[in-house]
Amino acid sequence: MKGELGQGRGLVGRIVADVFIFLVRVYQWTLSPLKNAIFGAGAACRFRPTCSHYAIECLRTLPLVKALRLATWRILRCNPWGGQGWDPVPKMVYREGPDGKPVKSLRDML
Repeated sequence: MKGELGQGRGLVGRIVADVFIFLVRVYQWTLSPLKNAIFGAGAACRFRPTCSHYAIECLRTLPLVKALRLATWRILRCNPWGGQGWDPVPKMVYREGPDGKPVKSLRDML
């Protein structure tokens, strides 16, 4: 249905996205607190929303392949030489294709 999270996905796509969301949640509940306890405040995420929350929002709102690509790109940028600050998930927008019909695309793509 239009307007719902993960719109346009089939059953398999939703299941795969849910599996990835579960894996990110496991990371949030186990490894992330452990990382912060061992390495201190310096190990905190450089971006807002955090990389794990960004990945979950991508998986909930974007097509699966685009979500995985954006989440992976965000994790690769999370390093001392990468950026920092506010970095929201790009929203799906509709643009007009060459034939005049609406086409889904990502604004601010990689």
